[in-house]
Amino acid sequence: MIGILDRLGSPEQWLGEEERAAASRIGHSGGDDSRLPYVAFGLVLASIVSFMFFGFLLLIPAMFVSRAWIEQQHERGEPLGSKRWLVYPSIALVLASVALLLLLLPPLGAMALIRDDVGRLFDVPIDPAGELRLHAGLRAVMVGTWWIIAGGLCAAFIRPIRFVFLPLLDRVRRKHFAMLSAIGALLGAAGAALIYYRH
Repeated sequence: MIGILDRLGSPEQWLGEEERAAASRIGHSGGDDSRLPYVAFGLVLASIVSFMFFGFLLLIPAMFVSRAWIEQQHERGEPLGSKRWLVYPSIALVLASVALLLLLLPPLGAMALIRDDVGRLFDVPIDPAGELRLHAGLRAVMVGTWWIIAGGLCAAFIRPIRFVFLPLLDRVRRKHFAMLSAIGALLGAAGAALIYYRH
């Protein structure tokens, strides 16, 4: 029996070139993952349809599926191709949500905490226009100050940020976060001017 197998040789020699190439692709693929982009896009659609019922939470697994497929494509040296438009939406939506929370949630929380203490901390003008300038100035100072801090934090952790939101942020650099800090400084300065000239 062993002698017969030796005379037959390896199974690959009986395959044509196309069959050998297909078998090689299957062997390197580690399984069929071609459906991952469709799964990710399906989760995005499901999150939109069920948004009112906390469907937005489905964006998190959708992003994980998208990133897993992208990493597999990179490891194989294969381009993303047209399927990238199936995985980009989940990454972009999570990125937009994180950016909004990062930029607005901390200053809004700080404003809520000092809302009742404004009268004790500042001389609130009697006229409505002056009071409006005071509150607008306080909001601008808080938002601007936080943007300065957020820009520095993002610049310090730029590598993990780029990795998480690859490939959408693969070209982002520290100078882009420095621009955020610069905008925050201008906003804070404008807010301070409004507070100073509130009367």
